[in-house]
Amino acid sequence: MHRIEASFDHDQKHVMAESVAKHKRLETRLSSVRRRMDQAYADKLDGKIPEDFWKRKMSDWRAEERQIEIALNTPIDSYSDRVLSARRILELANKAYFLYVTQKPAEQAKVLANGAFELLCGLSKPLPNLQKAVRCYLRKGKN
Repeated sequence: MHRIEASFDHDQKHVMAESVAKHKRLETRLSSVRRRMDQAYADKLDGKIPEDFWKRKMSDWRAEERQIEIALNTPIDSYSDRVLSARRILELANKAYFLYVTQKPAEQAKVLANGAFELLCGLSKPLPNLQKAVRCYLRKGKN
């Protein structure tokens, strides 16, 4: 169990570092695009570039600016949510296993027959993969 949690922690740190680096690259790219827009506007005012070229390039740069802003405003760590969900599933599987082994055989059979792992854990709606995790724990307990 501790190795799994350590793996989650390691992966989460790696993903967060990657997200921060991507965010910095996007900010750098946005600054570059905006500098080009400002320089092109100055060049247009000075008569260095024709009006149709300026309009076409500004349209391209504005589209790129919007795409970068959307990427910057996208939540960074949906991975953290998945890690928390996985941890919660493991905690619930542990709890279900403990509750299962402390019950009488008739109650154990009823739980297995009904697939009521979620009820053991006090959940109002089933979590994906919870039954699989609990079955894994139950098999571990039999060995």
